[in-house]
Amino acid sequence: MKKTNTEWDKIFSGLKSLENVKGIKLVYAISKNKDKIESHLRHLEGLLKPNEEYVEFDNKRVAIVEKHAKKDEYGNPVIKNDSYDVDVDLVKPEVGELEKEYKKVIDDRKKQIEEFNALLAEEVEIDIHTVQLKETPEDISLIQFEKIKFMIEE
Repeated sequence: MKKTNTEWDKIFSGLKSLENVKGIKLVYAISKNKDKIESHLRHLEGLLKPNEEYVEFDNKRVAIVEKHAKKDEYGNPVIKNDSYDVDVDLVKPEVGELEKEYKKVIDDRKKQIEEFNALLAEEVEIDIHTVQLKETPEDISLIQFEKIKFMIEE
């Protein structure tokens, strides 16, 4: 079966979340497919991890933002909508200088992300263990069925 790496990742997550599925043939197929997909996806692990220089840049960037962020009564930076509450005009010049200093590191990181996204979009063939529809339990839920329907043969 051919799917993109992104699709395989979603399928794998769905299979991992399955609980209380009955029927030895179905459980066996789920287990086999989890193993096959996980084995394939393993090569993607770590490919998006930033290098030490980028982590250094990002830590410095966050320190600048935290320094200029509004503080609560305890002196902690205020966060609104998952972002620091900060006057952008205060932060922009310092972060801009930092970005100039780390330009190559930032460009390398952008390239790394682009390459990773290209890998996610690649279609890959994985030999899926299938089961007959009649081998699925009558009491399977819609949510469970949606997660396994790729491996069902009618």
